[in-house]
Amino acid sequence: MAAPILDAGSASLTGRRPNNEDACLTVTPSTAAHTAYGALLAIADGVGGLPDGAGAATSALNSLRESYYASPETWGLDHAIKESFITANQAVITGGERGRATTLSALVLRARRWLVGHVGDTRVWLVRDGRLQQLTRDHHLPHAEIGALITRACGLDDTINVDVHHGELAEGDVFLLTSDGVHEFLSAAAMLAAVQAGAGAQEIAEQLAQRALAAGSHDNASACVVRIEQLPAETESDAIDGLIALPIGALPAVGEVLDGFRIEARLHEGRMSTLYKALDEESNRVVVLKFPNPRHAEDARFVECFLREEWLGKRIDSPRIVKVVALRTGRRSRLYSALEYHSGETLAERIRRKRSLSVRETLAFAKQLLTALDHLHRKGVIHRDVKPENILIDEHNHLRLIDLGVSRIERLHEKAGGSPVGTPSYMAPELFAGQQADERADVYSAGVTLYEMLTLRFPYGEIEAFSHPRFGRPAPPERYNPDVPLWLSAALQRACAAEPGERFANVVEFAATLANPQPQLPTARKPPLLERIPPQRWRMLFLWLVAADLVMVLMWLIG
Repeated sequence: MAAPILDAGSASLTGRRPNNEDACLTVTPSTAAHTAYGALLAIADGVGGLPDGAGAATSALNSLRESYYASPETWGLDHAIKESFITANQAVITGGERGRATTLSALVLRARRWLVGHVGDTRVWLVRDGRLQQLTRDHHLPHAEIGALITRACGLDDTINVDVHHGELAEGDVFLLTSDGVHEFLSAAAMLAAVQAGAGAQEIAEQLAQRALAAGSHDNASACVVRIEQLPAETESDAIDGLIALPIGALPAVGEVLDGFRIEARLHEGRMSTLYKALDEESNRVVVLKFPNPRHAEDARFVECFLREEWLGKRIDSPRIVKVVALRTGRRSRLYSALEYHSGETLAERIRRKRSLSVRETLAFAKQLLTALDHLHRKGVIHRDVKPENILIDEHNHLRLIDLGVSRIERLHEKAGGSPVGTPSYMAPELFAGQQADERADVYSAGVTLYEMLTLRFPYGEIEAFSHPRFGRPAPPERYNPDVPLWLSAALQRACAAEPGERFANVVEFAATLANPQPQLPTARKPPLLERIPPQRWRMLFLWLVAADLVMVLMWLIG
């Protein structure tokens, strides 16, 4: 996809304030990674009277940029910018001092279209044909004592309501993004005059900020400016609003060449997707291609989950999570994703092959698994389907998490209630009651996974789909594996506790406990004989006693 040729610049002055709580972002499509997504300009202004305004503004812009340029190419612009604002909102809430907030206005210029996303009282303007038009509306209410009261901003609430507007670009268009320290002190005529003076975008931005301070602005003064110098040639795809999702086609055959990928082998076939080993003939690199099940082609929710995994894979850079391979724009003729290839087996295959793992091997994998989950949680992502089938072990015993399709990116992505997400035997008890998954739900799933590695069983028994399980106390793992030490048993029972409040608060605490041979946990009681002897041994003892009784009866009859 060709990109417009732009002239862009920004300026941010502290003015009479002790600190500058404004921030500007200007990303132009100067690299191959950005060309497909176009230019992104944004401005943020930390909400006055709240803590860490500068940190909130910077955090929002960084998260916005990272999220937008990681969005799947099959998403429309509206979807991509809304998801990016959601991510920025959560970054402000969770990434710094409690109670902070910031306004945020963003402009995307892609191919021959523009799109604006906006919350707060920063503004986006368009200068076209000698006229200045305000594209955003202020989200504030007048207040007699404190001035304007911001009603929408990143960080104010768990949910965020984003205004989105879009339209066609024209050569010569100039867009301005301004903080209230500029547009509250410069008239529309003064701003238009600065644009029409004929200077470059950087100089215009500097003049707007300087003139606002000269006009008496007592606030930080910031502006971003971009001029459309030349538009790319119009294509058929430019005639529609946003991008059309790629179709879900039939699964490829081994030996087939699709979009420059030679399909070499089918690796795994599941209910939702099929994995193939393929050679990328463009890069001569072996990859894994993941194709959605064609039976779900009409399920919009399924397609969203499939694209979510690709989006997350681009955002999260961790050696413990399988990476998504970025594909050249326009290469795919149907919906699939490309992942890094690692030879090896899933943890489920390892467990079946070895008939349970040793305590030492389990603890080694536990460290890697909890590190992977910590990387996700630090990004505000809950995996929601941690299980041996979604854990890859390579030939060097390096562990990587796979399958992020049902992950929850932020609390506000889904409302509590509805059908629980995950695999029943690994799902935390509260999820069956319709509660929302949080970090402690992943702690539970990780605990069940480690329990299964050691015992080939589940702490509450296997749970079938659509069942209504009851949870009491988890069975001590040493009942099935006497090699499990009491401290490890106590840790696993805590991780698998039915009540979320009784579990580890997060995976970091869980990992620290497993790394400490003398953890600060209540000493595990020595279970009674009935619990220590496995059921199969009781059956053997019973049969032996019955046989002994029969022998004694026969001897009595004979005698």
